[in-house]
Amino acid sequence: MKTSELFRAYIWLIDTIKEYGEVTFEDINEEWVETEMSGGVEMARSTFNRHRDAIADMFGVYIECNRSRGNTYYISNGHVLEDDTIQSWMLSTLTISNRIHESKSLHERVLLEDAPTDYLLDIVMESMRKGVKLEMGYNKYGLDTTPVVVIEPYCLKMFRSRWYVLGLLRREVHDRVVPSFSLFALDKVKWLRLTDAKFALPKDFCAKDYFADYFGAVVFDGTKPERVVLRAYGREAQDIDGHALHGSQEKLHETEGYTDFKYYLCPTTDFRDYIIGRGRRLKVLSPKWLADEVRYSHQEAANAYEEGDDN
Repeated sequence: MKTSELFRAYIWLIDTIKEYGEVTFEDINEEWVETEMSGGVEMARSTFNRHRDAIADMFGVYIECNRSRGNTYYISNGHVLEDDTIQSWMLSTLTISNRIHESKSLHERVLLEDAPTDYLLDIVMESMRKGVKLEMGYNKYGLDTTPVVVIEPYCLKMFRSRWYVLGLLRREVHDRVVPSFSLFALDKVKWLRLTDAKFALPKDFCAKDYFADYFGAVVFDGTKPERVVLRAYGREAQDIDGHALHGSQEKLHETEGYTDFKYYLCPTTDFRDYIIGRGRRLKVLSPKWLADEVRYSHQEAANAYEEGDDN
C-alpha cells in the first residue's frame, strides 16, 4: 500500500472498532472487503497486527484482544477518542475525510467550511518545539500600524475555525520587566520569525487548565469565574444538551418547554455575544448583571430597527 492508503486504512480500522465496541477479526474483515480500499481482498492477520502497532505508535490508540470474550478486539484507552484531546479532534477530522473519500460519487453534494490551515502554524509549532521566542508583526484591529511583539508561545488553541497562540510577553514598565499573557489570532499576524532567544515552559503549566474557565478565545476582559444559569427553550435545549457549551455544564431542571443549565465560567464578551445571538431561545437566569447586560443589548438592537436607517 502507498503511505496515503495505509494512513486511510489506520483511520478506518480505528473508526470500525470504535463503532462496534468489541468486534472479531472475522467481522472486521467482512466490513473491510466492502470498502474501496480493500479492492475486494480480505485483510491478512499479519497486516492487521502491523496496523495495530502503527496505530499505537502514530495515534496513541491501543487495540487489544479480549481472549475471554471470543478473541474480540477493542480500544483499551477509548477515553482518548471521547475526551477533549488532540487525538479525538484529529481522528474525528480524518474519519470524516475517510468516509467522504469512500463515497466519491457524493463529493459535489458534501459542502465543507474552509479549514483553518495556515503556514504560520508550522512556524509557531517549530518555535514551541525548540523553545525559542517568536517575533511577529501583529495587525490588531483599530490600529493603522503593525506593532512588532516578541512572545514566548505557550500553546495553540482553535476556536470557531480560527487558530490562536497564547503568548507570554515581557514588557519593561518603570525599569522592571512585567510578564503578561496575550492571545493572538493567527489570521491577524502579518509575519513571523524565530528568534535565537530561548525560553522554558514552566513545568506546572497546563493549557487545558489555563482555558478551563473560559468559553472561547476571549480571556483577558477582566471577568471572573462565577456561577451562570441559562434557560434554553425548545430545540435550543436539545442542542445544548447534546453539545455542551462548556465543560462545566450541568442540567438543573427540565420541562417540556425548557431546560435550565448551570455553568461555572468567566462570562466573557464572546460568551455574552453567543447568548445574545441566540435571541429568545436562550435566557440568562443568573447572575443578574449578566441578564441585565443581555437585556440591554437586545433593547439596543430593537431600538436600532425602530429608528430606521439614518443614511
